[in-house]
Amino acid sequence: MHTLYLHGLKVHTTLGAYAYEQVLEQTLVLDVELTGDFSEAAKHDDLSAALDYAVVVQGIRQQLQTQHFKLIEAAAEHLAQWLLTHHDALRKVKIKLSKGGVLPDVRDTGIM
Repeated sequence: MHTLYLHGLKVHTTLGAYAYEQVLEQTLVLDVELTGDFSEAAKHDDLSAALDYAVVVQGIRQQLQTQHFKLIEAAAEHLAQWLLTHHDALRKVKIKLSKGGVLPDVRDTGIM
């Protein structure tokens, strides 16, 4: 088993329970860890057998920009399930999702 990661992925979208959050675009920052059996890709040095980072990033962006979530908990859970469903090699997904500017004197809030 190997763990691939994407740290600091920025997605511009709306997310929130309050009315102003549902129309005001925010920047979400994600750290994503993807655990699975990538031994064939490593053995053959073959991208077609690997988990393509660009495809994963595109899917994450598409999910966050086309679905509306009130809670970051719901967004993170949806992404984890979506990744596991759409990428057969994955066995475990860990997501840290944060957004800034929610509370005064707090740099960012989030879930992991």
